[in-house]
Amino acid sequence: MIKKITFTLILISSISFAQNLKVKKDLILLDANPIAKITNEKGVYIFQNLDGTPIYKMNIVYSKLDEETRDNYILLKDVNNPERKVELNYEVSSAFANDEKIVVQNSFNKYGILNSTGINKTKLDELLNNTGYKRELSPEKAAIMEANKRVKEFNPFVNSNGEILKGGNNGTKVGYVKGVKTPFSGISHMISDKNSENLSFYNSNNEKVANFNSTSFKIDLSNGSSYTFNKGQGGMGTNFISLGQVLSRIIKLDENFGK
Repeated sequence: MIKKITFTLILISSISFAQNLKVKKDLILLDANPIAKITNEKGVYIFQNLDGTPIYKMNIVYSKLDEETRDNYILLKDVNNPERKVELNYEVSSAFANDEKIVVQNSFNKYGILNSTGINKTKLDELLNNTGYKRELSPEKAAIMEANKRVKEFNPFVNSNGEILKGGNNGTKVGYVKGVKTPFSGISHMISDKNSENLSFYNSNNEKVANFNSTSFKIDLSNGSSYTFNKGQGGMGTNFISLGQVLSRIIKLDENFGK
């Protein structure tokens, strides 16, 4: 019974403490006492000492790793040396938290850059000077980032003959695609059942690598992998999928394609 009461008191204390960290105008308040200042310049939040001296910047980078996975993080920079920067994970304590609340709460609760006496320069330098620091990534996100890197290095392009090139429009032929009815050049071509049959992708050895069904939005690869795009994942506000999206997904799922 004592343990339950103790736990309840700790929980109440934590909630109360979180509620006492507030921003009023340009002042960051802890228990109604000002500890630092904050200003907003086009989504970049500048943290200052109470005398107005700017110390560090934070902004939230909203990004997508692929059609389904978001990867949002906080970018921390030294005001006086923008090259000193680091990507930080962030936590959202409330569904209604705005960017300002997120960077302030993370500065205080997660990273200790803010404390009861103001900006903790020692902790700030510890983060910015640690060249080996990497923000936390799940194995799933790390794998997606590695696959995205592979697509970027591949730099795919499809010419008007249906040849798949590695290295952009002047790159090396590594395969070809069959099934597109409408002539095109590039990878922004939007695929639908009206302008394309079920597409077939081949490598430079004339071996089939993958099929794409333009009705079901499903890719089936020869290596046994598969992927289905959801309706609404297409670009330009349509339910269509671009040739580039399909080709990029094939490159992600087949590490040997293009080698």
